[in-house]
Amino acid sequence: MTVSPGMFSVIISSDPQYPWYDGVLPEGLKTEDEIKLNSARQISEQYESMNELAKQRRETGSLFPVHGVLINGDLTAFGHDWQMEKYKELLGKLELPYYPGLGNHDYANNVDDSYNNNCAMRMVDFMYGWLRLHTGMLKYDFAERSYYKFPELRVDYTGSLAYSFNIGKVHFVQLQNFPSYTDNWDSWNAGSARRDFFFIKPSFAWLKNDLAIARNRGDVIIVSLHDYHDNFIEPFVTEFNDITNKYGVSAVFAGHIHRNCGKIGTIGSSNIPFFRSGAASYQDYLVADIDTEQKKMIVRKRACPLNGMYDFTGDSWECNLNDTIPYPPMPVPPTEGHVTFFNDGGFEARFELHYTYGGETLVFKTGNMTLGNKKTYYIPPDATDVWIIGQEYTGLVWEGWRTVFDLRFASPPNNCFKLYGTTLHPKWNNDCS
Repeated sequence: MTVSPGMFSVIISSDPQYPWYDGVLPEGLKTEDEIKLNSARQISEQYESMNELAKQRRETGSLFPVHGVLINGDLTAFGHDWQMEKYKELLGKLELPYYPGLGNHDYANNVDDSYNNNCAMRMVDFMYGWLRLHTGMLKYDFAERSYYKFPELRVDYTGSLAYSFNIGKVHFVQLQNFPSYTDNWDSWNAGSARRDFFFIKPSFAWLKNDLAIARNRGDVIIVSLHDYHDNFIEPFVTEFNDITNKYGVSAVFAGHIHRNCGKIGTIGSSNIPFFRSGAASYQDYLVADIDTEQKKMIVRKRACPLNGMYDFTGDSWECNLNDTIPYPPMPVPPTEGHVTFFNDGGFEARFELHYTYGGETLVFKTGNMTLGNKKTYYIPPDATDVWIIGQEYTGLVWEGWRTVFDLRFASPPNNCFKLYGTTLHPKWNNDCS
């Protein structure tokens, strides 16, 4: 039997969350050791059942071979080193391509709540490492920049960690915790003798760019995230709903609520189906059989209450797939704006950035910057009233700080602004190479 490239399956799971215990399956566990063993068993059985399903379909020549596993966040309970090491051991049992995401338990819950922010750093480092390992097949929203700022070497890691990939003409998007999640922290990296700074930013701009490109190609679009409608709140939920509707997303999958596995409803007032993908602690997950030729997807629940044997439960949901190609093509929004300030002069400098976003005026100040220092600010692409100021320190009593440039833009200028020259003759340009 010839298998069509437009027909395949993906497994959608969430919340392995080692070592979590919800007080069920089984009830009555008391000790930490009991809970660890139970969680490891549940994750192991779940991944082995996925392997078995893929093997069955491969050996029987199924029209829907399993092409991968989506894991919608909360890989660990808190991101501790022993939790991550155990989870990686368990993940090694999975014999299928896997596409992980982070959840609140991986990084949001533990920022400034572990020594040196090691837990959040560890989980982001794992995710970024996975993205880099798969660079050839992914598009992702994360970048690093190395520099020196007295008295230490530094690396800035900036982005949302959102990523996307295609299996055939199906475009899968992973938004991590949720698309409005933002936070920042720093950690001392003893192994590299430097300080690492993490700037997690919203993924909305990246998402709109990614979806516009996919829609113009005529892809079927499936979006995953960890948390929909819990910590992810208004007005951002409505913004997300509007984006998925505008770009013709076919389905949205999320985790986070362990007891829910199956179709929950629709995204906002649209017809886009919304699913939750279960948890290892409830021993369930979803299987999506995708047929791009018939433009249909059948999503079914697979579970194992207590006996270690997973099977389909009988729950089944059919979804229509959208592969329309708009004419004329949809405009492709920019992923972000930015401004970089660079002091290349024989003086101390300082810079200011002002802009309006979401009805609020935001102000950022670099503080005093010595020769050779550079700083980049990322700006939402739809920010307005951008105002930048660059000043040099003269040392003069009557004019301590002198303004070298004072510039206004209707939208982000996406450029670098360099001060150079001498104290008596300061200049500026956009050449920051």
